[in-house]
Amino acid sequence: MNLTELVNIAEQIGIVTFAFSGVAVGIKAKMDIFGIMVLGFVTALGGGLIRDVLLNDVPIALTSNLYFILTLISTGFAITLLPLKVSIGNSAIHAADAIGQVPLLSPVW
Repeated sequence: MNLTELVNIAEQIGIVTFAFSGVAVGIKAKMDIFGIMVLGFVTALGGGLIRDVLLNDVPIALTSNLYFILTLISTGFAITLLPLKVSIGNSAIHAADAIGQVPLLSPVW
């Protein structure tokens, strides 16, 4: 496995965890389903898009459909799992954010 493959895997893990984090915040704020979907989608892809634009690079999420598909699937999965009468506390949101914030999972290179 080379470095490029490792970075791609790390970005995909970050997308999934940030989608769960965004959905958890939306559910905790008692948003409707559209608001939760938008929040999960923006949270999952927003950081990487901003990073790539600031680095004057073409955002990788805009060049591949895999990122949009992965984001939609993970957001939908989070929407179906999180409201199962489970209390979404701050610890779940912080845990998802922490996984996405691992330096390897959000590379700036």
